[in-house]
Amino acid sequence: MDDNPEKKFSIINIIFLIITIVLVVMFIVQQRYINQMDDRIALIEKSLIKEITEQKDHEGAESGLLQHSKKMSEANWRNIRQGMSPADVRDLLGEPDNIYKGENSSSFFYETGRIDGVIYFDRSNKVERWDEPAFPNQNGGL
Repeated sequence: MDDNPEKKFSIINIIFLIITIVLVVMFIVQQRYINQMDDRIALIEKSLIKEITEQKDHEGAESGLLQHSKKMSEANWRNIRQGMSPADVRDLLGEPDNIYKGENSSSFFYETGRIDGVIYFDRSNKVERWDEPAFPNQNGGL
């Protein structure tokens, strides 16, 4: 038997290096999978929102904007900015009709009876983006 301590140390280092590489690769693969799932969830959310708004549009509800206070105005929607807090949005638009809370994001839904408005919050609970509702034009159409 070879009792050379340098050889034993070298073998232990190689084994440790292999285990480290395997763990790093597993971590990278897991992160890619998580990112893919986040993208798929966002796509599904977008699809559901589109389906819901189309369904409500087909229900023929007359101007649901009247259901909301004066806060639910086109001018107030135009004052939404990235980085706003949920409290800032509530101050500007009023209480949302529905709230979605996910693990990494949340959304406020403002129902109008036509095409609904949605505010999307990021992981830090700040406005990331938004979709304004359809406001009737001066002739009463969309």
